[in-house]
Amino acid sequence: MKKLFFLFAAILMAANLIAQEQTPILECHGNTYFYGREAMTQRQMLDWYAQHNCQAAYLQFEQGQKMANAGWACLGVSAACHVGLWACLGIAMYGEADFEKLMWASYGLAAGHAAFGAACIPLLIVGHHKMHGSVDRYNVSCSMAKAQPYWSVQASNNGLGLALNF
Repeated sequence: MKKLFFLFAAILMAANLIAQEQTPILECHGNTYFYGREAMTQRQMLDWYAQHNCQAAYLQFEQGQKMANAGWACLGVSAACHVGLWACLGIAMYGEADFEKLMWASYGLAAGHAAFGAACIPLLIVGHHKMHGSVDRYNVSCSMAKAQPYWSVQASNNGLGLALNF
């Protein structure tokens, strides 16, 4: 009778494992994120992480997004300093303004252009790397957190037994 019960339990367990749906994984291609066939933008990802209750991936994505936005802002300031530098040099060469003051202004704009230009590169790279890495963090820590049934061997006063854990 015990053998028949264990055989029946094993068949039910196997049928349960076969019938389980494979959950789709989260993927990132460029700046588009896919969950199964659903495509999402960066703006939709924070809401998606919040809905799926994955705090670690949410925080990593949010931090990466802030860094990337700061990188884009630094790139914009660097470009504005570059335009201002050329404007100062053009006015100094062809205008009738105080040459010395314009040259000092152009030195300051050149320093700002170099500083903000150098800062934007690592901010953009690290920020986008963190955003894309949040996908792996979700797939490893949050999507696999579901309990799965398994068989184990247990010892008791009556001897060894096969236990179905779920």
